[in-house]
Amino acid sequence: MKGLSTIERVILETLNTDGKSLNDIQFETGLSSNVTFNLLQALIIRGLVAHGKNGYHVGKHIPQEVIEKLNAEDARRSEALELVSVMAESTKTTEFKMRKVYLEGTDEKIFKSLLIQMEGLLNDASKKKKGNLKDSKVVFWAVENYGTLIQRMMEG
Repeated sequence: MKGLSTIERVILETLNTDGKSLNDIQFETGLSSNVTFNLLQALIIRGLVAHGKNGYHVGKHIPQEVIEKLNAEDARRSEALELVSVMAESTKTTEFKMRKVYLEGTDEKIFKSLLIQMEGLLNDASKKKKGNLKDSKVVFWAVENYGTLIQRMMEG
């Protein structure tokens, strides 16, 4: 089974075991009705979504190995790459900043401390899920030695 596209993952993230209507899913994701319906049908065919009297819900009998494959590191990296690419290419992205900066000693320790605080803030915020998925924010960060990145570019 192939991995999920970002849009398929968005659909799954809106579902629960109680079931939701097509209109609810469409409203929560911001996708058009026909796109939402077609993606749901594709997910049903793959056995990831079921449809019953209470609406659409995550399939109850998805094998653990399928769940692990869909949530594997390479699947998450692919999703992240797709989202970062869309943000970087868009002129409508509210905030997209990248800096090459020399950090050492105290500055690097302060930066790492701030990242730990940010991780805590984001973890706490994700527990307070309110509103629709389409209204949530995408936050990302990465830190790597510039020389290491250049070396990887040369190898790849």
